[in-house]
Amino acid sequence: MGKKLDSQFCVDFYTCEREFMATNLALDDLLIEEARLIGNHKTKRQAVTAALEEYVRWRRQLRILEPAEGIAFDAGAEAGTVERGDGV
Repeated sequence: MGKKLDSQFCVDFYTCEREFMATNLALDDLLIEEARLIGNHKTKRQAVTAALEEYVRWRRQLRILEPAEGIAFDAGAEAGTVERGDGV
C-alpha cells in the first residue's frame, strides 16, 4: 500500500496518519511552481498537498453556508435582529 506521512508533514487533521499513493497526473508545471513559490513550499508535492487541503476546506465552508442562502442581510439593521429573505 502507500506510505504514511512523516510527522514533519502532519500539519492538521487532514494529513495526519493518512496514507498516500503515487499518482501520475498531467499538471501545469508553471502553475505548480507558482504555487510552490507563493506558499514557500520546498517541494511540488508539498504545494499540491497544501492546495488540495485549502480547496477541501473552502468547499466544506461553502457547503456550511448553503442553508443561509435565504437569509437577507441588512447592514443598517439593529444588532441582534434577523430578517428572513421571504419577507417574514
